[in-house]
Amino acid sequence: MKNTKRITLALLIVSVMSLPLFAAEKEETAPKWSWNQGFSWHLGADATTNYLLRAWNYGGLAFQPHASVSYAGATVAAWANIGSKDWAFEQFNPQLNITLSYSLFGLTVGVTHLHYFSSAYFDFRGKTYEEYINNTGNWNQTELFASYQAPDFFPIRLSWYTYIAGNDMFPDLDRPIKDGDEIVGYEMKRTFSTYIELAYKFKLPMDFTLTPAVGISPWKGYYTRNEGNFALKNIEFRVERPHQINEHCSYNVYAVLMLDCYKVTKKNLITTIDNTWSNQRLNLAIGTAINFY
Repeated sequence: MKNTKRITLALLIVSVMSLPLFAAEKEETAPKWSWNQGFSWHLGADATTNYLLRAWNYGGLAFQPHASVSYAGATVAAWANIGSKDWAFEQFNPQLNITLSYSLFGLTVGVTHLHYFSSAYFDFRGKTYEEYINNTGNWNQTELFASYQAPDFFPIRLSWYTYIAGNDMFPDLDRPIKDGDEIVGYEMKRTFSTYIELAYKFKLPMDFTLTPAVGISPWKGYYTRNEGNFALKNIEFRVERPHQINEHCSYNVYAVLMLDCYKVTKKNLITTIDNTWSNQRLNLAIGTAINFY
């Protein structure tokens, strides 16, 4: 298992180091197959019935603004979630993601910091960077990612995401902490939780598109609830219909059906009294988005 992780992480590092030779475009847009990408900007927002991502249901009704600025393939982007943790509207889960990436010829590599406002965010008052890197006391995370979007004649997308810092650790039962002969705890071990997804976009009549996707977790980590090993994590279907208002504005409507395949049973397939939203395996979201550029 350790050798597998090392080899896998080495491949990801090689892809980052190869940045001058390979490049990318944001995974949600078609790639620009040119060296001359110039300056561009984007501002938009989504409204969705459920916040779904990588087979997880993170919350109910949500408003998700996003913005980015790009030049010559380099992009700085921000994405936020403002919404409830469920449809009871008793708790809210605001989130802010900041992404730095580089894109060229269909390949994008970058880093994203995910900040959850219930947690301290790079608070250096009494905290060190090393404490953040090994912290499990909050939900904040930092991940590296690489994504390849093929051209329109074969619109397949392959994406890779790996957490490298923040809340991504679990107790290592092989490294107990002892007080005399008594075990009082265990050292924490970083899992480098990884999600890999393959998707293909089909064009349907009336300008609709259908994008099925399959996601896996190659080893034990966050996506397998820190148990097991390799797992089929996600089967997803996204139906979308774009509408062009003018050359600088568009909006689209979409629906997403997502199945968390990991240890799915009849009991946890849908929400019941003893099954929370976050544990629900079959989820549906309907949303709309508006974009200015």
